[in-house]
Amino acid sequence: MSKQFAIKEVVNCWLRKYSDDSPICYVDYASDTTFSYEAERLDLRGGQGNYILVSFDHTKSGMMMLEMPLVDLEFLSQLTGQDLDIGASTAPYRETLTIASSQATLASTPTSGSVKVYKLENSRDYGTEQTEGSASNPNEYEISGGVITVNSSSIADGEKIIVEYTYSTPATTRTITFTANNFPPYMTIDGIGTWLDEYEGAEKTVIFEVFKCKPRNNFTITQKSTEATILTMEFDLFTIDDSSGNKVYMKTHQLTG
Repeated sequence: MSKQFAIKEVVNCWLRKYSDDSPICYVDYASDTTFSYEAERLDLRGGQGNYILVSFDHTKSGMMMLEMPLVDLEFLSQLTGQDLDIGASTAPYRETLTIASSQATLASTPTSGSVKVYKLENSRDYGTEQTEGSASNPNEYEISGGVITVNSSSIADGEKIIVEYTYSTPATTRTITFTANNFPPYMTIDGIGTWLDEYEGAEKTVIFEVFKCKPRNNFTITQKSTEATILTMEFDLFTIDDSSGNKVYMKTHQLTG
């Protein structure tokens, strides 16, 4: 086996909370995994020509970038600084329903006092608002459970209504809360990749350890009709002390087998 390798292919990563080592997510679908390091250099100059006498290196930093074409909800929730919440919640909903026998049935039972009903005009316009009352009166409706009854002189059979309301979602609902005062936790990232041995032409396993890192707070979720969302995250690396007293950002283990 040689010491020269072609480096290609993304790293499969698993992310955990640094504080308690609890799992966040496993990413075997990244489109880009990048490690970068930089430092500053202070040059001392003097003499005729002001040439460099000596240089001091300082302020070394490390960064990992992870580009994901799929979005893991648990990881996304950690970026907000909040754990993913699983349970019933109150959420808004909107339906366009066709009236039959002066009635229409909602997909879910609305919470009390949340219903707004409008006659649909054209294909998407809000027409006259219908107020809750008695269906015997023009532009009024009645609601029982999830069934809405309208006044037949205001909205005829075959015409449509817009209904906006809130309802209680199922107990399996996963909710991500974007807050202004919470921030992502420290994490660890381990990963496995492959490098190609230049001499043997064989793939060799490489294991990466990022001991402590923190996601940067800037991320963008773009939803477009012609492109899928790509979540790109950058992590600042932090040091730990190894057994030799070094300040370590990361280790890479290139296996010989």
